[in-house]
Amino acid sequence: MRLHHAIWLICVAAASLALTVLIPGWWYLHNLRITGSFSTAIQDQALRHVPFVERLRHIPDVHWLSAIDSTFFSHIWFGGWSFLQVRAWIYHAFALITVLAIVGLFRAWSRHLAALAIIYVLFCGGIAYHVLLTYLANGVSSSAGWYLASVIVPEMILLAAGLRALTPRASLALPIAFAALDLYAMLFVALPYYNGLIAHRPTGTLEAFHIGQFARLPLGPAGYLYIAATLALLAIAVLAQTPPLPPKRTSAA
Repeated sequence: MRLHHAIWLICVAAASLALTVLIPGWWYLHNLRITGSFSTAIQDQALRHVPFVERLRHIPDVHWLSAIDSTFFSHIWFGGWSFLQVRAWIYHAFALITVLAIVGLFRAWSRHLAALAIIYVLFCGGIAYHVLLTYLANGVSSSAGWYLASVIVPEMILLAAGLRALTPRASLALPIAFAALDLYAMLFVALPYYNGLIAHRPTGTLEAFHIGQFARLPLGPAGYLYIAATLALLAIAVLAQTPPLPPKRTSAA
């Protein structure tokens, strides 16, 4: 039975790998034929004449702490090409949640979590290579954290499992923190900025939008529906993690 189970797993893995290659394969081959590279990244095109091995030799030159910082904050929340950002302490709060989750993962480690971690780490390897390309092409140690949206499902599962390993209710921090971030960033940063209610100061910092100015914000029906939907999702996430009440004991007749 174990042999049959192992063969079945190998077949499933081989089929999954084949689909992974076949589905996007034509796109990568097209890139290779047109640009000489599998990637369509601008930085990769600028370095098309630099051999792969030569690129790897510059890994020690990259400022990796700066790269991790820029990738992290642009993954948590980043206002697109307007370069909007929320307050620094908000990013620090999410960094603390991430560190706690990583600590918890060492306690909750299993082969299922290991499979998700491998997927996530391999994708982060691609992000790291993009950091290297950006450094070689532009002299900046950074990457775009929004690329990590491609592996957001394994990321959230790993974070929730790590936090829950510390204490059963700790994973509630995730939906609460992300709902609060989304509401704050949308209502107090993005919408006020794009409606001209706040702007960048000459120093480059963003003006604060206060609660007293909220009446000037043109929300409309769509805005109130967005708020309601966000709060509803938060309620569902909280209720889903709330343990059911114990059954009432009935006295014997």
